[in-house]
Amino acid sequence: MADITITAANVRGPSEQRYVRTGTAGEAITAGTLLYLKSSDQKYWLADADASEEAATIAGMALTGADADGPVVFADGGDVDIGGTIVKGRVYVLSDTGGGLICPEADLASGDYCSIFGVASSTSNITIDINNSGVTV
Repeated sequence: MADITITAANVRGPSEQRYVRTGTAGEAITAGTLLYLKSSDQKYWLADADASEEAATIAGMALTGADADGPVVFADGGDVDIGGTIVKGRVYVLSDTGGGLICPEADLASGDYCSIFGVASSTSNITIDINNSGVTV
């Protein structure tokens, strides 16, 4: 399989507002991408499974786009419409492609951090259940 193709305009957040967060973007962000919080500047950046452990530590999924140093809204739990087509019941993780993309767990390669984003509850929704294992494949 491959990274999930996401249409940013179709991304929808969880109905439970307790899972919606805001922060400052460290770079340009597109809705539907996975973010991490950079400790050195406390801004949200695009996550990447084969960069560093910090960059592979998922904070949530962007629900809005943002410019660098602008506000970004993201979800860290709940059931989200990711704006793409997925397989119900499959586990989805942070991709090693970079840019905060999502892929099926089976697509991780040697040396990638296994950062679980959640499980597909339908062909378009993922129930977010983040597990930043810190373990590489």
